Amino acid sequence: MVLKHRAFVPITCLLMMVLLPVPRSAADVDCPDPRTYSKDLTEAELEFLVAFLPGFDKMPDTITVLDTAKGPIYQLVTTCDDQNDWVFQAGMTSAEYQDFFDENAAEGYRPTSWRSTAIIRTRPTSQSW
Repeated sequence: MVLKHRAFVPITCLLMMVLLPVPRSAADVDCPDPRTYSKDLTEAELEFLVAFLPGFDKMPDTITVLDTAKGPIYQLVTTCDDQNDWVFQAGMTSAEYQDFFDENAAEGYRPTSWRSTAIIRTRPTSQSW
């Protein structure tokens, strides 16, 4: 719709401001799954978590950083319970990750999605339970 009269512009802008949705705060975001496991995050993915997920109001202090040819990779585990409280665990060893995997698998959780690295395409680097 093209406006031909300048008098309509302020009214249109006012209506747009009233009708635009109000951004939700991080605390308003619901857990997508009962439990989510994230590993080998890029910096952009880590910033996404900090910006949008409950409990990530600030950057976690201790995160394992792996230097790769494509840039740093951040290792992080997050869990979400029924109250939408997200908890992160940083710097997990391979044995700790295996324990995490075994415990969740024993409770009936299964990975529903994963992202593979470009080098070893079959190795999952991110999983949602």
